[in-house]
Amino acid sequence: DPELDRKLASARTALSRRKLDDAIALLTQVVASEDYVHRVDAAELLGLARERKGQLAQAKAVYEDFLRRYPDAAAAPRVKQRLQALRTAGLPGRRGSGGAGEIGGWTLAGNASQIYRRDNSEFSSDDFSRSLVTQNVLITDLDGLARRRGERFDFTARTSFGYMKDLLTQGPGDQVRVSYAFAELVDRERGLGARIGRQSRGMAGVPSTFDGVLGTWQWRPDFGFGLAAGMPTVSTREGPDSDRRFISAGANFANSSRSWDSTAYILAQEYKGLTDRRSLGVETRYMMPGRTLFALVDYDLHFADFNSVMLLGTLFTESRWTLSLDASRQRSPQLSLRNAMIGQPLSDFDTLADSFTEEQLQQLALDRSAQLTQFGLSAAHPLGERGQWTMNIVSLDLSGTPASGGVEAILAPGRDDAVYTEFLVNSLFKAGDVHSVALRYQQGDGGKLMSLGIGSRLPFGSALRMTSRLRVDHRADSPVGASQLIFAPSLRLDYVRGRASAELEAGAELGQNERVGQSEDSTRYFISLGYRLRLDHARP
Repeated sequence: DPELDRKLASARTALSRRKLDDAIALLTQVVASEDYVHRVDAAELLGLARERKGQLAQAKAVYEDFLRRYPDAAAAPRVKQRLQALRTAGLPGRRGSGGAGEIGGWTLAGNASQIYRRDNSEFSSDDFSRSLVTQNVLITDLDGLARRRGERFDFTARTSFGYMKDLLTQGPGDQVRVSYAFAELVDRERGLGARIGRQSRGMAGVPSTFDGVLGTWQWRPDFGFGLAAGMPTVSTREGPDSDRRFISAGANFANSSRSWDSTAYILAQEYKGLTDRRSLGVETRYMMPGRTLFALVDYDLHFADFNSVMLLGTLFTESRWTLSLDASRQRSPQLSLRNAMIGQPLSDFDTLADSFTEEQLQQLALDRSAQLTQFGLSAAHPLGERGQWTMNIVSLDLSGTPASGGVEAILAPGRDDAVYTEFLVNSLFKAGDVHSVALRYQQGDGGKLMSLGIGSRLPFGSALRMTSRLRVDHRADSPVGASQLIFAPSLRLDYVRGRASAELEAGAELGQNERVGQSEDSTRYFISLGYRLRLDHARP
């Protein structure tokens, strides 16, 4: 989708230049487009944009939604690390593979939700004013899981559907998506498993969501194999896409205590009969009480270049410090022949392929895949028995892309450095309340940002919670001499009773923009209202 390609490229530029409102607006549109191939990248960047803007609750929600939708995506470990830092959690315990329940019994679980969301935006200056409804939707989600544990065989089936009713007169239209629809059978005695249908990947290297089959064989407790084949899901609103096909094989090794394991994999993927990807990679995970480490190296044999190199680590000290490291260098978007379509005024790859040789298409795809380098350090420490202090230092550098194939060059936005700190206290006025103060300073070639955030969550009885937030941002854009001041208050109510919950949230962003010889006011209002239902049932 050339339009979404342009929006994603513009969002990356806006993110690097600290124009976070623009980045969030663009990324929100991209993430909502379930049929877009790079929606997973956009979802991660949306969480990063929210986090850099100081919208910690929204960032947490984005990261949690990312892990729910794309639990095995290549970025999932990095997203988990960021979510952990935001939650300022203590030492996590290791869990087993989970699963079982009584032999011979069925376990049924499900969730249903409906959320109404409306956004209004207003802009006014000395010679221009405009008001428009940017979003007016009713979102319905249904998720169901059925599992039976037998004496030897385990069976699992899962479906997850979503329907978005567009209430705008000239909006994108109604959308139906199928995120999961699979059945799985496991032979515990022989260590064999098979899953067929729409699913998230179950092994390294496999696309985040695909239609196909996944097979596993746990040959020994410390040695297993996996094989997957199918079609990457271009759109969860559509059926299987036969234009893209892949096959992947991997082997997993672990020590006897399961504190260390490593996976080596190879993947071959084609797009319309041409080589799309040829990846060779290794993932290594190390987890012991007080320290964790994750490393990934993914090399594309077809492009003869590294696609991703990543290192994530966490250390918990006896003095109750939590220290984290996040370092990565990766292609953005992921190396793929289909990237050659980015920026092209064409909607069909065949038309582009008629104009270039396969080698030229490969170079165009490489040209459109920028290099993203990121380095982050975080530290957290309790303050007494009820407080918590957190600090994060992040540096991000996104390269430019050259002009080629009729697509103009995109200049490198430059390095972006940010320092963020938060003070949080629990049960200050009454048991169960949470209060926080956050400060952020961000600087780069495009300018600087200073932000203050204040938040409070108060419980009323056992069922009702009220969350209020206020954020104040001041941005200075060095190249054009512009400045922006934003006030963003919001209020949220959550009511939980048994397996049902209701939520109401409303807020605004009030902005004052000053440019040379011109001023502009902007206002955005939003309201969200919905309910969620949970079903759990077990029977013999």
